[in-house]
Amino acid sequence: MTPSRDVIDSIAQALRLAPAEKSHLHQLWNPHEYETPSPASLVINLQMQKIIDQLTYPSHITNGRSEVLVHLHLHAGYKGIGC
Repeated sequence: MTPSRDVIDSIAQALRLAPAEKSHLHQLWNPHEYETPSPASLVINLQMQKIIDQLTYPSHITNGRSEVLVHLHLHAGYKGIGC
């Protein structure tokens, strides 16, 4: 017995999987099916990079599941509040 694609999609949605994780789940479910990655993830990364390039203080960017996607470390010339 093999679950339907709808069941796999429901599992991915319930687990709040990222697009790459959802694609991996689909590969496990049907190794002969290939899903093309969404170009939206590339746009988000470019937008995020523009924001990161403007930051001058230590920070991090997380996704909806509080996973750290980007962490910007201090650089040698940083003079923050109270420094």
